[in-house]
Amino acid sequence: MKIKWKGKNNTAIINIFFYFLFVIVYFYVLVRYGMGTTQGNIRYILLLIAIVFAFLSIFFKYKKDQINKLYGKKLLFIIPLCFVIVVYSFFKAKNIGYNFSYRTLVQTSLILFPSLYVFCFINLFSTKSIVNMMKVTTVILILAYFFEGGHGIFDFFNISNWSSLSFKYSFLESNICSGPFIYLFLLFNYFVESKEYDFDKKRLNIYRIVTLIFSILCFKRLGMLFVIVMFFINRFVNWDKKISNKIFIIVGILFAVVTVLYTKFMEGTLLPQINVYQITTGRNYILSLWKNAEYLSYGYGTSMLVIGRYLEMDLVQMYLEMGFLITLLFCLSFFKIAQNKLYSLVIMTYAFLGLLTASMFPSILSTILLLINISIVSSNKIKDEIYTQDLEKKTYINK
Repeated sequence: MKIKWKGKNNTAIINIFFYFLFVIVYFYVLVRYGMGTTQGNIRYILLLIAIVFAFLSIFFKYKKDQINKLYGKKLLFIIPLCFVIVVYSFFKAKNIGYNFSYRTLVQTSLILFPSLYVFCFINLFSTKSIVNMMKVTTVILILAYFFEGGHGIFDFFNISNWSSLSFKYSFLESNICSGPFIYLFLLFNYFVESKEYDFDKKRLNIYRIVTLIFSILCFKRLGMLFVIVMFFINRFVNWDKKISNKIFIIVGILFAVVTVLYTKFMEGTLLPQINVYQITTGRNYILSLWKNAEYLSYGYGTSMLVIGRYLEMDLVQMYLEMGFLITLLFCLSFFKIAQNKLYSLVIMTYAFLGLLTASMFPSILSTILLLINISIVSSNKIKDEIYTQDLEKKTYINK
């Protein structure tokens, strides 16, 4: 696999090194220590180091007159979003007599860091290089899956594990690997179906099938359904179809409104006749901990300091901690990034369904892979690279 980068070779190698170091350490600490441990926080430190070096590389690669050539500039909308969240959290804490919490900065970094890193990532590497790096990531991810407790190689040969499978339970389930497998599948799926970009599609299709299988094995019901539907509707859909920017705004507003309604449903005030605990596999219990602790928000992420655990519903948490307007701004900012193709709209819609009913932000690699998908598909990066390749071929022929 050749990973092309226009710049000094040593700089390219260091950027590649930091990316794979982050990925390897990310899975190691999560498999070895778990998501919410002190040791697990090293993945954030490594990502921050990778971001700093990537930005330095961008600074030296692009001159002032080349800024307009940068891709994924919509990712930078996340910077003012995070600034607003932090400032609002500061005054929210001050108004009720609390000190501004470090947890707000940690929680906000889960949104900011992936956006900054992906902005650098797609501008440092060609699309082919990124796809090749995602192939290696897939191999690392498969190894991580089998090292994760409960579904190692020997667990597959345990008959009792298979006999206990049901719609509600599977020993194959993975909280760590599910998101990355799904977003890797979506990336490979796009390029296998692409009629323009020049890839070895037979080989790339192997990665698509492998990530599809593991996405299903990870047994996250929404993810399973989504990848299966995506795989079978490819032939009927033009994923590069342009979608009106108004649609992205409408969907963003819709998710903000649905977040309010879903929160009331989880609290039992909307459709009280329904057994919320059974439908949501107990997530309303976590929400009840807020009520029992008489929690009053004093900034984004502060609920974790009160109840001692993550809520596991990212949009619901943002709404309860920050209110409707910040939630609306968050939704609009992310759907702004996804403008302007059907494929990016579908991917972001799936991601937001996950943010509504579950959690993605602590799984920071999932967010990175999501934004890589969105940024490559929705920007002009592929189009420009195809044009450059055609121009180079014509120049070579003329010589």
